[in-house]
Amino acid sequence: MPNRMRSTWVFLALLLACAGLTQAQSWAPERRKDQFPSDQSYLVLPAPYSLPGLGAGIGIVAYETNFGFYNQSALIYLTGDDEGLIADVTQVQLIERRLLLDVQYLDLYKTRSQEFTSRGMNTTANEFIVLDGAYTSFQSTLTLTTEDRRWAACISPYQAQSSLRQIRDNAGNVTARFSPPLRTYQVEDDYGATMDLTDDKFDPRRGIRLELKIEDFPRTDPTQPDFYVTDASASAYVPVGRINTWALNYFRSDAQVRSAGLTNPAAIAVQQGIFCAPGDAQCQAAEAARINNVLAANTNGSSDSLGGQHRLRAYPQSRFQGAHTEYFSSEFRINLTDEVTPFNYGFFKGIRTAFQIAPFYEVGSVSETAESLWAQNRSDYGVGGRMVTASGAVYRFDVAVGNEGTNTTIIVDYPW
Repeated sequence: MPNRMRSTWVFLALLLACAGLTQAQSWAPERRKDQFPSDQSYLVLPAPYSLPGLGAGIGIVAYETNFGFYNQSALIYLTGDDEGLIADVTQVQLIERRLLLDVQYLDLYKTRSQEFTSRGMNTTANEFIVLDGAYTSFQSTLTLTTEDRRWAACISPYQAQSSLRQIRDNAGNVTARFSPPLRTYQVEDDYGATMDLTDDKFDPRRGIRLELKIEDFPRTDPTQPDFYVTDASASAYVPVGRINTWALNYFRSDAQVRSAGLTNPAAIAVQQGIFCAPGDAQCQAAEAARINNVLAANTNGSSDSLGGQHRLRAYPQSRFQGAHTEYFSSEFRINLTDEVTPFNYGFFKGIRTAFQIAPFYEVGSVSETAESLWAQNRSDYGVGGRMVTASGAVYRFDVAVGNEGTNTTIIVDYPW
């Protein structure tokens, strides 16, 4: 059976399983509010951003909901460590309350990321190189939903192009330059199904949520691996008192390689465009790190990583990478208020429904083989402050502490 057809059949099986389970679970809590909110809100202001491993700076944010037609849209211009434009339009109802469209375009003409000298969990906090370049992507998502958004299925094609201009060591020294930039093209097809047996999709306080996803990465040239990733997420929301919630999440991600990419180290060095002069130790170290990581990815594939704004928030974005990932998290969401309060500060308008403090603890592991998961792991703890709004937006400020230090995340949306 062709690989694409196999992925489609697996996706349909997951969809039918979720639909059947939803029909069977009559004990699901009643929704607390309308799952297609029509409240208007907007935000226009300069705002700091801080994303571990990706950098910090100032963004000019224009965000609105439900002006003219039901949707949420954002236009963000970034300056600082990342510079560029993000345009995002979500939850456009092509068929009222049934078929939704999301579209995102991202054009970062200056961006940086950390790449650690090896995958897995053996590296220390300072064993990384910095990749400077640019990144452009386009993603659209069609979501079919019913039963008050208790179950949903989606399909999401994604295209991206990245260019690598230079490599720096962890002290900021340039160790390699690329002229012209080294370009990489990526295609991804995602298929997902969700069963949401909670009292609210946007701010759940009781119930369970199961999410299944297949990420298909067909090769775009003979040097790349052909693989897919299966993701499974289970969340439970346990009410504590009248308005507080103990939130628990389990996540598992596994890569399966259909056909390996380039695995010859010398050929990978040529393909990556790194040529070091004899005796140039810095360049040779950067070359070795790149070759090791590309070789592991081409051989084993890459599951969803740990680190960043969603999982293991004390660590940089994609801090821990491998072919297999497993993660647990516990978060106690203490609602200081339970209200429906309109506000209008000129640059910021909406309806506030809660202020929240959320202490949390997380632990996770990555490895190249499923059998070696949890041979090593990392954990962190911290506290978040959130403002929940009637439009579904959650403005989040998290501070997390791990054994490599403290990181701050400023973003919109819950971690899970």
